[in-house]
Amino acid sequence: MKEQDKIVLGIRKSQLSTAQANDFQKKLMQTDNKYSNESIYIKHITTSGDIYSTHR
Repeated sequence: MKEQDKIVLGIRKSQLSTAQANDFQKKLMQTDNKYSNESIYIKHITTSGDIYSTHR
């Protein structure tokens, strides 16, 4: 697999964003068979709002 065929999905670590990313991953693999579970990587990101959520 070429590097350009890999996708990294940066998502927040919530149930909703994980479900949406998994749904996107599934639909992309159905649409284009060059993508697989190994070529689509889900990376959880943490924002400053997540870290300092009590300072609002």
